[in-house]
Amino acid sequence: MPAYDWVGFYLSDVKNKKLHLGPFYGEPTEHTSISYGKGVCGQAAEAQKHL
Repeated sequence: MPAYDWVGFYLSDVKNKKLHLGPFYGEPTEHTSISYGKGVCGQAAEAQKHL
């Protein structure tokens, strides 16, 4: 995918309000777990909306 250097899926843990990194393509990332409300992905999860 020449236009992207990283793509991945985060799986939602609703009970603990966290996103956990699932399958991805690209360089490893330090963002393997994201709390709801943190960063763009966490804000989208908390709001249950696309940003």
